Amino acid sequence: MSATWVPNPAARQKVRQAAEQAVKDAAEQVKKSAQGNTPVLTGALRDSAQVDAEGLDARIVYTDPKAVLIHEDMYPHHDVGSAKFLETAMHTDTEQALMAMAQELRKAFGG
Repeated sequence: MSATWVPNPAARQKVRQAAEQAVKDAAEQVKKSAQGNTPVLTGALRDSAQVDAEGLDARIVYTDPKAVLIHEDMYPHHDVGSAKFLETAMHTDTEQALMAMAQELRKAFGG
């Protein structure tokens, strides 16, 4: 005897949408943290941060042309923020980002 389980298409779509939103929410959480640690002279770099999300992929980008230079240069002292602002946020906010993802998925299952 064998049985085949066929998922309900509406339920599958609901879970997919929740997962996509969860990925975007997690990226937004990391972006917010990175912006809090972004060096500020004029605010242009901090304000250039954005989340590009499509499906189950998301990335945080800084559109300011100096973003890579400022992120990687460990030598200057910044009155506000520090180098490696995005990398630091990725390491320190991983747990919060995963919790945000889990919360969004729980909502999809009615929890």
